[in-house]
Amino acid sequence: MIQTFKKYFDPLAAVGLGAEGRNCLAYTAEEDAAHHLFGQFGAELGLACEVDGWGNSYLTWVPPGLSAELPAIAIGSHLDSVTNGGRFDGVLGVAAGLALIDQLQQRNSASERATGDGVALHAPLRVIAWRAEESSRFRVSCIGSKGAAGRWKQAEIERYSAVGSDSSSLYEAILPRQGQAPSPIDTDAVHTLLELHIEQGPILAHKRDHSLAGAVPVGIVSQGVAGSRRELWSLPSLPLKSVVELMLKVYRLAAEMDTTQRPFRATFTPPHRAPNVGRDQTLLTGADLQQQRRLLQQGGACGSAGETLFQGPQTFHTGGQPMSMRHGLDQIYMAALAIEQLPDDQGLSWPDFKCEDGLQLQLDLRGGDQEILQQGSAEIDRLIERSGFPCERREVSRTKPAPMTPRLAETLRLNAQQLQIPTVEMACGASHDVQIADLPQRGLLLIASEAGGVSHHRSELSRDADIERALELLEQALLNREYPLVSEV
Repeated sequence: MIQTFKKYFDPLAAVGLGAEGRNCLAYTAEEDAAHHLFGQFGAELGLACEVDGWGNSYLTWVPPGLSAELPAIAIGSHLDSVTNGGRFDGVLGVAAGLALIDQLQQRNSASERATGDGVALHAPLRVIAWRAEESSRFRVSCIGSKGAAGRWKQAEIERYSAVGSDSSSLYEAILPRQGQAPSPIDTDAVHTLLELHIEQGPILAHKRDHSLAGAVPVGIVSQGVAGSRRELWSLPSLPLKSVVELMLKVYRLAAEMDTTQRPFRATFTPPHRAPNVGRDQTLLTGADLQQQRRLLQQGGACGSAGETLFQGPQTFHTGGQPMSMRHGLDQIYMAALAIEQLPDDQGLSWPDFKCEDGLQLQLDLRGGDQEILQQGSAEIDRLIERSGFPCERREVSRTKPAPMTPRLAETLRLNAQQLQIPTVEMACGASHDVQIADLPQRGLLLIASEAGGVSHHRSELSRDADIERALELLEQALLNREYPLVSEV
């Protein structure tokens, strides 16, 4: 099935691809092109592409003999990327859905020729290509799936605008891309939603490294998908070392709280109009020669003429791995560590966080459940209070943690067992579209991310063998009568 998969994956992943990575940002011409291509693939499969009011695209296949009135099983992911992102994040899941329909249509034709009967699916099969899952352009994630789930209000849409020099509002970006089709996850039309995604962390790849056979399991997310909270911090003009001290306390608190069973992550990013917002780099300026020599001793740094650039080796948008398993640390953390080592910060400036009235930082919290998010927020409150700094905090966006359906996770495990595909149950520390919809069943499968578990980076990679195993598992689950995905609809 891997060749069928590549027929769809390679062209979709090539949209926006360049030397620095894939740039297919939310509600841009590149994302439009990817959705147009998705529609063309649907036409080749004999399916009409429908577009809802948020620009989400979807296809529905109803095999002969099956009622179109039955609630569908949906498989979907997103086609947009972060700035300089990788090919697999999102596109993997969309291409998987197209490949499954293609494969099942072929099997249906062969079965009809041989026996007069087609393949016996439990329900119609829908493939969804979500819009705007990534937050790189508008600093809010899962826009398309939240819209389809009825989570947005008009006033909320109007207050978001694009980052950097792009002044487009989210409302203006959505308008020309609106379709007339109903939501692809209307509860009367869809019973089960599945997503296949590359792991955003090294847990599965780490298991390959420690397997004598080199086999890597498919991850079945049974412990839930993390929620997030983004907030903007406004601080007065303070010594840079003092601000860095507070930032590092937050990072270290998160590292202490984070486990594979209950992921928790805290990262700082530049605010809305900063020079390097959405990029895996940050710049320190004004360092004298002695300061710069010390800064350059920190990994990932390079510099010239009073400027020191920190390049993120590979920012992990974590799959829940504890700090000891992280092979890449983000550029903001690396720059903060370097500043911490300086005897003084005289003359040093950090333009990404500098504003007219002082400093602004955006904090991104991720937690595997609501309790750990609240606990982490309370601990950060205490850190700020003990620092004595006046800090104005404003919430930018919030996504609730979401459990996946236990019965569905168990069904996927039993189907994998029949195919002798190894699996591992895990939590997911990154947010995904599958967690947004309030449906009877939701499930998430993860496959290994090679190159140390990297994602959101041009070196992002998954192996053909891992992709094929996941596709075989999904196909088996769609067809299996002993362990069906849908027992009653």
